[in-house]
Amino acid sequence: MKKLVFILGIVFILAGTAIWFTPTSPFKPNLKKDRGPGNPGWYRQWTEMKMDETGKIPYDRIRALFQLTKMKRLEKAGSNLTNLQELGPSNVGGRTRAFLVDKNNYNRLFAGGVSGGLWVSSNGGALWTPVDDQASNLSISFITQNPFTPQVIYFSTGECAGNSAGIPGDGVYKSMDNGVTFMKLPSSDTPEFDYTWRIACSLTDTHTVFVATRDAGLFRSTNAGNSFENVLPNVEVTDLEVFRDGSVIAAVSGQGLFRSNDGSFGTFTSINNGLPTSGFYRVEMAYCDSVPDVMYVTYESPGGDDILGLYKTTDGGVSWTATSNPSNFNIGFYFPWYCLTLAVKPSDPNFLVIASVSIGYSTNGGTGWTEHQNSHADYHIVVFNPANQNQFYVGNDGGLYKYYDTHLIAYVNLNNHYNVTQFYTGTFFPQDLRCWGGTQDNGTQSGSDASMTFNHIFGGDGAFTAINQQSPYIGYASWQNGHILRTNDA
Repeated sequence: MKKLVFILGIVFILAGTAIWFTPTSPFKPNLKKDRGPGNPGWYRQWTEMKMDETGKIPYDRIRALFQLTKMKRLEKAGSNLTNLQELGPSNVGGRTRAFLVDKNNYNRLFAGGVSGGLWVSSNGGALWTPVDDQASNLSISFITQNPFTPQVIYFSTGECAGNSAGIPGDGVYKSMDNGVTFMKLPSSDTPEFDYTWRIACSLTDTHTVFVATRDAGLFRSTNAGNSFENVLPNVEVTDLEVFRDGSVIAAVSGQGLFRSNDGSFGTFTSINNGLPTSGFYRVEMAYCDSVPDVMYVTYESPGGDDILGLYKTTDGGVSWTATSNPSNFNIGFYFPWYCLTLAVKPSDPNFLVIASVSIGYSTNGGTGWTEHQNSHADYHIVVFNPANQNQFYVGNDGGLYKYYDTHLIAYVNLNNHYNVTQFYTGTFFPQDLRCWGGTQDNGTQSGSDASMTFNHIFGGDGAFTAINQQSPYIGYASWQNGHILRTNDA
C-alpha cells in the first residue's frame, strides 16, 4: 500500500491545526482495508441480550425491525417524498459482486450492487437502468441464468464479506420473463439464505439450482426453487462450480474442496489430494469451459492479507499441483478475505485472471503473472464475454469495467448511470443544490444541481462532510479512522 504523505487526526483538528486542500488535490490516500476491531463493550452487551439459544440474533427479527423503522420514516416524510430529485452521481459506480451476460442477447447485461439493487443494460453496458428500485432487498450477491430456459434468471442476496460487516439479504429471487420482473422464492425466506456466496443452475437439469450460503452450507432445489434441501450442511461454502456431467464441486471455508456426482445429500467427498485443508478462510475456483478437466483454485492466506497459493488440476480434481504463487509477483493480490476472484478464458485453459486489490493475468497456466492496468481497487467478479472471448467484464469497488486481453493496458468504464454508489453522509451548500458526500470505496464526491456528474475531491473511504452554512466556501471532508481535512475554497 502506498504511504500517506500526511495523515492528520481529529485530535489535531481540535487543537486548532488543519490541513488545507483544494477540490483538485492529487492527494488520494490508498488506505488498507481490515476487518476492524471487535465490538465495543456496550454493543456486545446489547447483542447478548438479543441472542437466541444459538448465540445469534435471528435475522427475521432484525428484518421486522428494519421494516417497521422504514415505515415510520415514510409516514414522517409524508408527501415530501413526491418531490425527491436524484442528484447522482451518474458517472460513479460502486461495489459490485454480481454480473451476467444474457444468453438470449449478448448485448444485454445484468449487474448487481451490494446495496444498490439489480441493474440492466441493453447496449453492452453503455447505459444502465434499475430493474426494481423498490425491491424489498437491494443487496445482490450473485446472479445466474437457466441454460435450458434462459428466460429464467435467479439472483441471491446478502453480502458475506463487506469492509467491516456484510450487508444482509433476504433470500433468493427468480424471474420467469428474462429479468423484467423478479419475485422472492418463499422457500428461501429463512435466515439460512440471508448471506449467500453463490447461486448456480445445473448444466444437466432445468429444474435444479444450487445456493452456497455463509452460515448454513450448500442448498439444492430440484423443483425450480419451490423447495430447498441442505445437501452439505453446517459449513460455509465460499464458491461453487457445476459441470456438464452433472457433478458439483463446493469450496468449503477452512476445509477445502468437496465433489459430488449429482449434488445430492450425503454424496460429497473430499478432493484435496495435493491441496491445503486448513489454515485458510476463503476459497475461489474456476475451470475452462472448453477443457473442463483443467481447473484452478486459490486460497486466502492465514490472516487474510494475501493469497496462500494457486493450484491446478488437469484431471478434473483427482490430483492437484501448485503453480507459482501469484502473490510473489508484486501485483497487489491483497486482502482476499474481502476481494478475490478467479476466471479462466473459456477457449484457452492457460489464460486466467486473478484479481483482489489489483488485477493480473497469466498466459501460461499460472507459471508467470503480469499486472493489468487497474480501473479501480478491490475486484469481486470477472466474466468473459461469450460474444468475444478476448474481452472480459469486471465488477469492483468502483463499479463496472470492460477489459481486452489483446490490449492488456486498456479498459472501458461502463458506469454510465450505474447509480449504486454507497453514501454514508451528504452535505448541501446553503445557496443551491451543490452537495458533498462521503462514500464507501469512492472517496468524497462533489455534485451540483446542474448535472448528475460528480467530481472526486478526496480519496480513501469517504465519511462525514460539512459545509459552513454562513461561509459556504469553508468545507470539511473526512475518511476512515477519524481523519478530517478542511478547505477554504469549497
